[in-house]
Amino acid sequence: MNLNIRKKDFIWNMVGTITYSSVSMIISIIIIRIIGADIGGAFSFGYSTFAQTIFTISYFGVRSFHVVDVTHKYDFNTYHMHRLLTCFIAIIIGLIYLFVSLISDNYSISKFILLFMISTIGMFEGYYDVYECEMQRNDKLYMVGQGLFFRIIVFVIVITTTLLITKNIFISTFIAILSRCLVAYFLIYKRYINYSNNKILFFDIKDNKKIIQLTKDTYPIFISIFLDMYLHSASKYAIDIHLTDYYSGLYNILFMPSNIIYLICSFAIRPLLTPLSNLYNENINLYKNDLNKIIKTILFICIFIFVVSAIFGILYLRLINIMTNGIYINDINEKYIYVMFLIIMLGSMFYAMSAPIYYALVIEDKTNYLKILYIVLSIVAFLVTDMLVHNFGFMFASISYLIIMIIMFLCFIFKEKFDFPKV
Repeated sequence: MNLNIRKKDFIWNMVGTITYSSVSMIISIIIIRIIGADIGGAFSFGYSTFAQTIFTISYFGVRSFHVVDVTHKYDFNTYHMHRLLTCFIAIIIGLIYLFVSLISDNYSISKFILLFMISTIGMFEGYYDVYECEMQRNDKLYMVGQGLFFRIIVFVIVITTTLLITKNIFISTFIAILSRCLVAYFLIYKRYINYSNNKILFFDIKDNKKIIQLTKDTYPIFISIFLDMYLHSASKYAIDIHLTDYYSGLYNILFMPSNIIYLICSFAIRPLLTPLSNLYNENINLYKNDLNKIIKTILFICIFIFVVSAIFGILYLRLINIMTNGIYINDINEKYIYVMFLIIMLGSMFYAMSAPIYYALVIEDKTNYLKILYIVLSIVAFLVTDMLVHNFGFMFASISYLIIMIIMFLCFIFKEKFDFPKV
């Protein structure tokens, strides 16, 4: 019985995660083909990068804490109130960023409105995540995967249909967001209410000491997750600031296949984390041997995917050209686009190879080092990507991404192999 539940959880979680990871490219291509490169590029940046930033702030890194809180250090209402507050803070931060971009003439009014609408997707995803965490804590992970899968599928269908009918990105986005929220309401909120006896409180912060303590417990996780997200997205933000929406769309299309590397590696790593953690406490030599095996396995996966990408990269670009109705044909025919594609894939290889070392450093309680490293790397990433993209143009966005990923990998491996005293 338990085995069947675990299979159901695994399958639906995998289906939901893969759908979530791949939908950005699909939606971008659909919008670029129907509406055009500029609006499609703005939407692509908003959906894959800006909304993800808002989501990261909204969920505040609490998931990894919430789902393992089996002793119920905090009840659901504490998590729920905390999430309402972080969602509110996230959307305010998003608005401030958009206003600054607007008054600095980097954004038009229409782009401001579009990105704000898209940012609410990240906020709502962050809000419903608190129910998903509670479902996972109550051994109903399959419900999380089902909810994620169906709200993404409905979102794609609705925005495509309404775009074909109205040819208006604002109307289509608004209706698609409503449909996404409705699906989440019925498949996440209502299902949780049906099996749970918890009375959900809204805007009740009487027990604010627990909310403050939860923030203290999770802020180090949030810092590392948020800065990791920024490192992965710094080149996208640089293009959004210094280049046009046309190039934002093209860059996101080039970038999307690289997510496959990290996704596959994540599936390979996550089932091994608990056994690896136990091994660290039981036998340090076996732990090191197994960690080296995991790193070698990830390296093999990365090299295999990179070789496949190198072989079929031209075919992928030709396919994108057909799917976008030839919008990018002049750029795609240039050899440097293929080179950019390979550089991005190579950068994602280093990003994926950093993952097992990151988890190893967490297991070994070297989180202070990680926190300081992420802060330093984020400053370096901002300076490097801004300078390269501003001064040298589009291709150097991919080069800056590769540089940052290599530096991060080297810093991780340096700490792991040369065990200095804890920071």
